[in-house]
Amino acid sequence: MASPAQQSIKKSGNPTPQDFDHFFPWACTQMGADVTILVIKSQRSQYQSISGKDSKAKSRVRTTPQTESGSDDNAVSDDSFPIFATLICETSPVVYVQTLYDELTQLVQIKFLKNDKIPRMIINILGLVIPYHKALSSIVINNGVNAEVMYELSKFLPTSHITEMCLDNTFVPEGNYHILLDSEVLKHLSIAKCGINDEVVKTIAAKLAAPYPASKSLCALNLSSNKITDTGVKYLAEMLRTNRRLCYLNLADNVITDDGASSIFDILVEFVLTAEETFERNKRLMTYLKTKTKLIQKVLIDLQSAENLDKKGNTRKKLVRQKKDPSFTIVKSCLNIMESHFMTRAENIVDAILGPLNDPFGLENTVIRDDELYCFGNNTLAYLNIAYNNISYISLKKLYEVLITQSNFDRKPKGLINLRLEGEYVSVPSTKSRAKKTKKDSPVKSTSMASSDHYHGLSLGYIVDDIVIIHTVYDQSMNLVQIKFLKNMSIPREIMKLIAHIIPLYRHLTSLTVNSGLSMETIYEISKILNVSKITEVCLDGTNVIEANYHILLDNSSLKHLSLARCNLNDIVVKLIAERLVHPYKVARTLSVLNLASNYISDLGAKHLAKALRTNRHLAFLNISANQITDKGAGYILDILTEFPLTKKESMEKKIRHLRYLKEKMDLYLTTIQEIRLLDDERKQATKRKASVKAGSLTVKRRPGKEISHGVGKSSMMFKNVNAALINERIMNEKAEAIVDQIMGPFMDPFDGKNTVVRDGKVCCVGNYALCYLNISFNNLSYASVKKLRDVVVAQKLLNRKPRGLVNVRIEGEYVSVPSTKSRAKKTKKDSPVKSTSMASSDHYHGLSLGYIVDDIVIIHTVYDQSMNLVQIKFLKNMSIPREIMKLIAHIIPLYRHLTSLTVNSGLSMETIYEISKILNVSKITEVCLDGTNVIEANYHILLDNSSLKHLSLARCNLNDIVVKLIAERLVHPYKVARTLSVLNLASNYISDLGAKHLAKALRTNRHLAFLNISANQITDKGAGYILDILTEFPLTKKESMEKKIRHLRYLKEKMDLYLTTIQEIRLLDDERKQATKRKASVKAGSLTVKRRPGKEISHGVGKSSMMFKNVNAALINERIMNEKAEAIVDQIMGPFMDPFDGKNTVVRDGKVCCVGNYALCYLNISFNNLSYASVKKLRDVVVAQKLLNRKPRGLVNVRIEGNYLPSRCSELLDIDEILGANLSTLRKPSNSKKKTARSASSKSISH
Repeated sequence: MASPAQQSIKKSGNPTPQDFDHFFPWACTQMGADVTILVIKSQRSQYQSISGKDSKAKSRVRTTPQTESGSDDNAVSDDSFPIFATLICETSPVVYVQTLYDELTQLVQIKFLKNDKIPRMIINILGLVIPYHKALSSIVINNGVNAEVMYELSKFLPTSHITEMCLDNTFVPEGNYHILLDSEVLKHLSIAKCGINDEVVKTIAAKLAAPYPASKSLCALNLSSNKITDTGVKYLAEMLRTNRRLCYLNLADNVITDDGASSIFDILVEFVLTAEETFERNKRLMTYLKTKTKLIQKVLIDLQSAENLDKKGNTRKKLVRQKKDPSFTIVKSCLNIMESHFMTRAENIVDAILGPLNDPFGLENTVIRDDELYCFGNNTLAYLNIAYNNISYISLKKLYEVLITQSNFDRKPKGLINLRLEGEYVSVPSTKSRAKKTKKDSPVKSTSMASSDHYHGLSLGYIVDDIVIIHTVYDQSMNLVQIKFLKNMSIPREIMKLIAHIIPLYRHLTSLTVNSGLSMETIYEISKILNVSKITEVCLDGTNVIEANYHILLDNSSLKHLSLARCNLNDIVVKLIAERLVHPYKVARTLSVLNLASNYISDLGAKHLAKALRTNRHLAFLNISANQITDKGAGYILDILTEFPLTKKESMEKKIRHLRYLKEKMDLYLTTIQEIRLLDDERKQATKRKASVKAGSLTVKRRPGKEISHGVGKSSMMFKNVNAALINERIMNEKAEAIVDQIMGPFMDPFDGKNTVVRDGKVCCVGNYALCYLNISFNNLSYASVKKLRDVVVAQKLLNRKPRGLVNVRIEGEYVSVPSTKSRAKKTKKDSPVKSTSMASSDHYHGLSLGYIVDDIVIIHTVYDQSMNLVQIKFLKNMSIPREIMKLIAHIIPLYRHLTSLTVNSGLSMETIYEISKILNVSKITEVCLDGTNVIEANYHILLDNSSLKHLSLARCNLNDIVVKLIAERLVHPYKVARTLSVLNLASNYISDLGAKHLAKALRTNRHLAFLNISANQITDKGAGYILDILTEFPLTKKESMEKKIRHLRYLKEKMDLYLTTIQEIRLLDDERKQATKRKASVKAGSLTVKRRPGKEISHGVGKSSMMFKNVNAALINERIMNEKAEAIVDQIMGPFMDPFDGKNTVVRDGKVCCVGNYALCYLNISFNNLSYASVKKLRDVVVAQKLLNRKPRGLVNVRIEGNYLPSRCSELLDIDEILGANLSTLRKPSNSKKKTARSASSKSISH
């Protein structure tokens, strides 16, 4: 059977307009178009899957070029349709047209894709054909458009049913896109990436303002990726004042600032009408009422005339009777009723025709306030995209006010419901803090305080709230002793200012820790905090501040401990720090610990530190490990630890310090003696006053004979008074000297008499004996530094001073040659399937025995399987494990493919954990047990970075909530270890409810962890509740829903990238195969030629056209086969999308998406915590809920809860035991009843 198109062609000899695929190319040829039209037909799927299942197969579009060929009798012969003879021409340009048909074979879309130029005549012909296709609603053009083509498009729009027009990437210099909006037809218009400027936007906005036709139809406008500035946005904002139809506006990727964005936001809330807008509003109202009145009168006349026609002929008789009838008044009232009935009918008809007056400034949309008319704002605009512009926090604040206002009005439509704002310069300046404090039995408590900004539910996707996390530590008396700022992106200066105001209230606060988020300003604020507080310990490890103004922390402070590890310090910064450690600066008399590890300090920086150590006698701990120091830099420091000569400058400065000391002492002495004299004078005057009161008016009579000896007695009395005054002066001087000595103390100087000796006429200092701990490991030192260090240690020991000098030195990780290394290994074979051996290695530095250095012996146990393959390594009971041992293991471990387990129970450090993490990345180790390894830095979380661990045990490691948080963050989907780790043991640590909360957060998305042991911690009912809530149904947060969508989009992107790569490789292989086939055919053909018959010259064009269409059809079929092959390969590699919150794991409850819970966790040990009966009840509800849902995996099958504050007997425990026992019995499937009883009895998984 021939198709209808073929039948129509066969009957008339020409295609009809209903057959667009044949008629359009034929019409273009008939009209003399100097182009070749190639129409490619696509068929839309008949069914559209709502659920998304089989979407690939059902939404696949079948594309075929239109040709007429075949040997059927009903087909059209070549002679009946000669137009196709000139359809394809090599010299003429080709215009590609793609047509899309629906399931009813109706044309619904036309696409002009990748055409260099589309002639005006083609669009003119298209306008003639389009009225014959009433289902055609969309036209897409992406290139080749000019001003004439735009004009032709606007001409046929009013006579068509087209509602969607997409002209993306069509640059028209004249920019006459506005002529498409002259009619009330288009609903969707997209002109993205068209180079549109403000003048073009002005013309478009003018056409969309009410009451123009386009303002009543267009609901979506896409202007993204153009050159629109604030001026163009103001034109759009002016249009939005009256337009109440446009609900989608895309202005992304333009040149809009806060000014332009504000002009739109102002229209979305209440605004004042101008005098012109008020006049136009009244004018529209009057016009509407006038039109309505005229129409009512016209309809009323028509109704009355129709009624009169029905009663014609009987009117006169009725009137005569009414005059004679006494009931004339009744008839008259009936006529009035009929007139009112006609009026009501007329009004109803007119209301149906005109409808209500939909005015943007109608009574329902305006309000009068302060004698001015206000509009409530544009609440029709629902989607606004202003992403990737130049918008700042100012616009974000204004947007927040807009959303609050629209929410309070509660109008219909609701206003903005979707907003895109990513890619902007948005900062979040303000912070809110909330703190939580708990009391427990441990001597030191740790709590956390988080500060965050929440914009009242405004979810923008890309803006993360500025959260400042503060950990506070309390002692046993609940006094605040430490503040920690950990893992903050940035710490605002205002936070430190606030702390500076309140910190004097906390007298026991002595420690401050910050590990990220610092800036130059916050360091300055910390320096001010140190001056008003009692903080003596500051740790700023990992804070990389570009200005590196850390030295200001040492100005006028009383710090005792300062740690600046991993801060990228260089020699210049070290110089500034060292200058403040020189005697007699204040901090040089207080600072005892300085940590500068893991920086970029070279020999010059070491020289600056050595210069400070020449006079500093208080610094006892110096860590400069993991820097760039060589033997030269180490030599600078080691030279200061033994005898060294004083320079002239140092001798002069010593004398100056001594003179300054004597001057200060003399000034204090004079001041003190003056005060003592004043006190003595006051005491004497008080004594005289008392004596005069007692004497009264008594007088003594003198004998006449004694007048001669009066002068002698007076002289003796005078000498006595002088002697007494001298004695009194001496006593006061001695008293003043004692006070001054007590205040000033003796003259303490690093170069005083007891610290210096004279050698060969030169004054030498005996050296710095205050430095007790020196860490210069992991630098570029060699054997020369070891020799020098030995000489220093021997010299200090021989001198036997107090303090004794170096008592602890770290020098590992250097280029130190060890000529004699003893290692012994023992390996035995037994009949057991697994063998165990031990290896001890010790390093002796050329017999260097310094008393405090013990030979480093590392004991290693190795375990072998029955085939003598190494399967496990154990480091047991070692004092310390050097980093080099782990480095060596990392080099050789790839050779042992069966090695899957590593156990260490002591001797770990931060560096060795780091090396173990590198070992895990290059080995097949899946089990790591570090029980009992208490590492102060607790960097266990790095073991989970990029590793494939299945079992991790960290029991008895003194872990706190901070460490658990770092571990839990790596167990969140889709991290790599979250898909592998199945066993996690955190027993016997210091985990509180906060740590349990972090684990619960990880369990929300982790579907691989089956074993969790958190026994013997400090968890209460609250912490247990966090975990148990995740095991049953829980609602998803907005962030989780967004992250799920992001993961799905990332999966689709990766799948698409892999698909494109695969299809490219398949095409390359196909091209190579075709070329090989051509080469073989050419070799076989040789020089053979085919003679053509003269009679066939007329149909040559038809044959060539038919052959070309066949080639195109074959190419399309081949393309489809390659696409299907690539899809199959990609599906096999990528697999289906697996997510913890996918369709099978979520349900909708009360409009909220809820996850059914974590059913992967099978074993949970929460014994020996601080749980009560409330946790048992909650656990019973969880177990019952999991059993009723009956999913696979089953959920909890083993729970340990003993050692808590639980009642001896309760029904909930029995229910849990019965349910879990039944689960285990069902899973094990015993063969007989006896075994079933025995196993069910042994599977009691609850003990209390």
